[in-house]
Amino acid sequence: MTDTNTLNESQKWNYFAHNYDSKIFSLTSFLQRKQQVLDRIVKGNILNLGTGPTTYLNKDLVEDGNIVIATDFCKNMLDEASKKFSHFDLEYKLADSRSLPFQDNSFDSVISVNSILPPERSHVFEMFNEVYRVLKPKGKFVAFLCSYDSVKRANQNLNAGYELDDLQQRMIDTACWQCFHTPSTIEENMLESGFSKYDFEKVYLDSKDEISEFKKIYGVDTSSSLIYEYLLVAEK
Repeated sequence: MTDTNTLNESQKWNYFAHNYDSKIFSLTSFLQRKQQVLDRIVKGNILNLGTGPTTYLNKDLVEDGNIVIATDFCKNMLDEASKKFSHFDLEYKLADSRSLPFQDNSFDSVISVNSILPPERSHVFEMFNEVYRVLKPKGKFVAFLCSYDSVKRANQNLNAGYELDDLQQRMIDTACWQCFHTPSTIEENMLESGFSKYDFEKVYLDSKDEISEFKKIYGVDTSSSLIYEYLLVAEK
């Protein structure tokens, strides 16, 4: 991944940095989903990948006594986030998850909530590999991963006609091509990156508040579409 390509990708997200919650479904804006992350991490030094402009999770993490670095590869996202919330135990850092600027074995936990969505399938492995590298031994990786099957179903229900690529399990979504996840891709990336202790489960977006928000933003009724994500928990 060249610096030029990364810059081009990040610039496509600038538009979404403002009024983010009206354009993008923010999973950690829902208490039950945020708590699922908080209940599974190892406390201490925390890396929150692809934080975007939201403050929901970072605020809870530092208030619970953790030291947090929140990254994004789009500067506008970080600028918006820092305006909304700052703390002496929270650092916002411009970084690409495919090549993280941190030493090996630096973090007790790494969190990713719907941020492992690169344009190329090979980049997913790069991100998982970097997570493994920067985690301390016995550290935890906790991630919500968007399901490719659910993305396809939502696209069909919307009759949106977004371009799909079944070979790479990706779709032109939001700003650019994004690779999504299936059980087989998760298994493959876990093993290739070095994780041997991990588990993941389907999490259906079926609460009243999630259904309402998803329909408001995307026009899809998840109560009938059975939209779900994967909740992954891995230990180094």
